[in-house]
Amino acid sequence: KNLLTTEKVLEERIKEYVRIKEESREPFAMLELALKTLSLARLVANDVGEEIIMDAHCRVSEAYLLGGMNTQAMQHAYEAVSKAKHMKREPSHKVLMCLGRAFMATGNLKR
Repeated sequence: KNLLTTEKVLEERIKEYVRIKEESREPFAMLELALKTLSLARLVANDVGEEIIMDAHCRVSEAYLLGGMNTQAMQHAYEAVSKAKHMKREPSHKVLMCLGRAFMATGNLKR
């Protein structure tokens, strides 16, 4: 029962994150929600799969990018890729986009 409650809270936090992203793009509100979803994702990951953690790291990375905190954004993008490799899978398109945006923001991507 507790796991179902946690999953429901996680879903609500993700919806709230998306709403703020679409309406105001307020980076610090997005960051706060993204970090909460990452914590909740870690709680439920064993039962629903590790992909939820990769998505959470991408949300955190995106929020850090909007706040101009590029180093932290890169860190979470790497975490998402690392999680995919740990699962012995290729990173998803979403994870690769997350990493690419972080690289571009930090200036580590040469044209």
